Amino acid sequence: MVRWSDRSAVAPYEMPEVSYYPDSSGRDTSKLRLNGLHSPDGKDGLESPEKSALLPSTEVSTVRIIRSSPADDDELPAKDYEKADLSAPSDRYRLVFLIMLVHGMGVLLPWNVFINASEYFKGYKFGYYCPSLNESFSAVCNDSNPAEVNRFFRNSWSNDMVVAAQMPNLILNALNLFVNIGGGNLTIRIAISIVILIVVLMETCILAIIDSTLWTPTFYVISMASVVVVNMAGGIYQNSLFGVGASLPGRYTNAIITGNNICGTFIALLNIMSQSVFEGRSGWHGFTYFLIALLFMIFVFGTYFILPSLAYYRHFFSRKERSINTPAPERESFKEHIHSLWITFKQVWIQCWNVFFVFFVTLACFPNFGLNIEPQKGGSIFGAYFISIGLFLNFNLFAFVGNLLPSLFIWPGPRWVWIPVLLRALFIPFFIFCNMQNTGGKELYPRKLPVYFMNEWWFFGGQMLLGLTSGYFSSLTMMYAPQQVKDKRLAPKAGQTAAFFLVSGIFFGLLFPRIVDNRL
Repeated sequence: MVRWSDRSAVAPYEMPEVSYYPDSSGRDTSKLRLNGLHSPDGKDGLESPEKSALLPSTEVSTVRIIRSSPADDDELPAKDYEKADLSAPSDRYRLVFLIMLVHGMGVLLPWNVFINASEYFKGYKFGYYCPSLNESFSAVCNDSNPAEVNRFFRNSWSNDMVVAAQMPNLILNALNLFVNIGGGNLTIRIAISIVILIVVLMETCILAIIDSTLWTPTFYVISMASVVVVNMAGGIYQNSLFGVGASLPGRYTNAIITGNNICGTFIALLNIMSQSVFEGRSGWHGFTYFLIALLFMIFVFGTYFILPSLAYYRHFFSRKERSINTPAPERESFKEHIHSLWITFKQVWIQCWNVFFVFFVTLACFPNFGLNIEPQKGGSIFGAYFISIGLFLNFNLFAFVGNLLPSLFIWPGPRWVWIPVLLRALFIPFFIFCNMQNTGGKELYPRKLPVYFMNEWWFFGGQMLLGLTSGYFSSLTMMYAPQQVKDKRLAPKAGQTAAFFLVSGIFFGLLFPRIVDNRL
C-alpha cells in the first residue's frame, strides 16, 4: 500500500521520507511508503505519474523525485537519490567492488608497465651497449659504433611512445562509443581486450631476455607496435569497463578509478624492487618486471568471469538490460544510438569537460615534466631512485590517497566542481618554473626562463599535491557523470562518454609538453 499526503509540500529535487512496514500478516513485504505525498485527485496516487514510476518490490532500487517543465525533459539532468536498494542482495564480502577495483588496475597496467620502464628501454635496450659485455655502459663500442644508433632511439622513445600509445587509444575509444564494437556486448569486448593484453605482455617478456643489440631498429619497431596494440586493446577495455561500472551504484565507478591509481603505485613499487634485486642485470630486471605484470593480467582475466555468478552483479546488470517494468528493447539502430548519445551528452557535458580537464592537467605535468626535472646540486636524497621514487611512486601513492577521499566526504557538488578543476591549471606554470631542463640537453638547448623553485622538495611537494587532487577530482567527476542522466538506461552511455573524454584529456595532456619542449 502506498499513501500520499501533501504533495505540494515537497520542494523540487527533495527526497521524501522512506519507510518500510510489514503487511497485515506480519511478514516484511518490503513495501514502500512515501510520507508527505498524495495524489492530486485524492485516489491514493494510483493514477499519478509518481506512482506509475514505482516498481514492484523485486525491482525497486532508486527513488527519484523530479519536477521540470516538459520542454526541459531532454536537457536538465535528473537529481538521483540512491537509497538502500529494497530488493538487491548484499555485495557479499564486497566481491563485486573488489573485482571492479582489480579491473581498474588491469585497464592501466600495460600502459603503466611501459611508461615506468623508461630506464629499462632508454638505459638498457637503447643504451650504450656492447654485446660482448652484455651490460649497459658509457663507452662507445669499437666495432660498428652502435651507440650513435642507440642514441637516436633513446632520445625518440618517450615522444614516440606517447603518440603510439594514445592516438590509437583515442581512436578506439571513439569507435567503441559511436560504433559499439563487439556488437554492443560489453563482456565480449572486455574479454577479447584482456586476451590481447596478455599476449603482448608475453611477447615483451620474451624480448626482455633476448639480445637485441644487432637488430635495435627492428626491436624499436616491435616495441612501438606493442605499445600501439596495448593501447588499442586498453582503450576498448577501459571504455567498456566504465560502461559496466555505470550500471552499478556510484561507488563501483570509484572502485575503477581507485584501481587505476593503485595500479600506478603497484607498478612503481614493482619496478623499484626488481631494479634493486637485479641491479647490474638489466635483462633479468626487465624479464621479472614484465612477467609479474603478465601473471597479474591472467588473474584479472579470471576474475571477470566470476562476476556473472554473483547475485549482486546480476541484479543490477539485468536491470540495465531492460526497461524498468517493460520487456528488453531491441538493439538500437545506428541513428537511434547517435540520438541517444546526443541526449546523454546534453545532460552530462559539464562533467565530461571536468573529466577532460582533470586528466589534461595531470598528464601535461606527469610524467613528462617530471622526467626533465634535474636534481639539486650535490645529488638527490633518493640517489639513483630519484625518478622511480620522487616521481612515479610519489605521484601514484598520493593519487591513490586522493581516490579514497570521496568515501569520506564529497565536496564540491556537481554544480561547482568545475572551479577547483580549473584552478588545477596552476600546476603547469609551477612545474615549468621548477628546475626543469629541455629534453635536448643543456648544451644544445640551455634554459632561458628563470628557475624560481630550485630545491627538489618543491618538486616533491608539487607532485604530492598533483597526485592527491588528480585522484580526488577524477573520482568525483567520473562518479557525477552517470548520475546526471534522468533515464538510468542511459547511465552506461554516460559512463562511456565520460571515459572517452578521460582518454581525450590524457592524449592532449601528453602532447602538451611537446609544445614547450626545448623552448624553456
